[in-house]
Amino acid sequence: MRRMRWLVCGLAIIGMTPQTRAADLSDTFLRGSQTFQVGEGPRWGGFYAGAHASYSMGSADFGKGVSSLVNFALRNSVLQDQVSSWTTLSKAETTSSGFGGFIGYNWQWDEAVFGLEGNYTKTQLLMSSSDSLSRAILNNAAAPVGHDHTYNMTVSGNATVELTDVATFRMRGGWDAGRFMPYAFAGIAVGRANVSRSATVSGTLTDNFTIQQTVTDAAGQTIVINIPQSITSTLVLPGTQVDGQNGVFAYGWTLGLGVDFCLMQNLFLRAEWEWVQFASIKDMNVHTNTVRAAVAMKF
Repeated sequence: MRRMRWLVCGLAIIGMTPQTRAADLSDTFLRGSQTFQVGEGPRWGGFYAGAHASYSMGSADFGKGVSSLVNFALRNSVLQDQVSSWTTLSKAETTSSGFGGFIGYNWQWDEAVFGLEGNYTKTQLLMSSSDSLSRAILNNAAAPVGHDHTYNMTVSGNATVELTDVATFRMRGGWDAGRFMPYAFAGIAVGRANVSRSATVSGTLTDNFTIQQTVTDAAGQTIVINIPQSITSTLVLPGTQVDGQNGVFAYGWTLGLGVDFCLMQNLFLRAEWEWVQFASIKDMNVHTNTVRAAVAMKF
C-alpha cells in the first residue's frame, strides 16, 4: 500500500508538469508581447543648431543717397531745402550666394511649436548708382525788389553699398505634421555694410530785372521806357563732398516662411524664404530677399 501511494503521487506530479510549463510559456509570451510598441514620430522641442547655404537678391533705392551731402554743400543758402530733396540717383539690384549657421530652441505643446532662433549669413551684395540731375529754380528769397533770380542747378553723385553680413533674431511658430514642420517667423535684423558716396553741386544764377531810361520821341516829348536786363554769374559752391565708411551697422526687421523635414530622430533638413528690410543706411533704402537650404541637429 505504501508503494502504491508513492506511485500515485508520482504520476500526479508528472501529470501536472506540462500544465505548469504551458502556463509559464504563456505568461512569458504575454509579457514579451507587451514590449512591442508603435514608434512615435519626431518631436521638435529642445535645442537645435545647423548650417545653411543661401542665395540672395539685394535691392537698394539710392534716390536720396546723396541728399545729406548736398544739404551740407548748400547749408545756409536759399537753395538748401529745395535742391537737397532731389532724388538724384536710381535703384540698383544684385544677387549673391552666401553661407552661415543658426541656433535655436523650440517649445512644443501637442502639435503646436513655438521657438526662438538666431541666424547669421555671410554674403556679398554690392550695389551702386551714378547719375546727375539738372533743374531751373525760380527763387527770389535773396533777390532785391524788382529782380527775379533763376538758379540753374546740377547735382552729380554716385553711391555704393556692399552688404557683407546679416544676422536675424526671430520668433517662430510652427505645426508638427509628423516628419514635416512648416513654420513662419518674424523678428529683428542687424546688418553690416561698406558705404561710399560723393556729390558735386554746381550752378549759375541769372538775375532778371528792368531798368528805366528816359528818351525823347519824334514829337519831342519825353517818355520813360523799361529795358529788360539779364546777368548770369557762376555760383561759388563747395567742392565735391565725399563720405566713405566700412562696417556700418544697419538695423531693421525680418519675416519669412519655411519647412523643416526630419530625416532621423535628431537630424533634419530645412528649406526657407526670408525678407529683410533695413532702415536707412546713409540715406539709402536697402532690403534683401533670400532662399536657404540647411541641415541641422536636434539635441
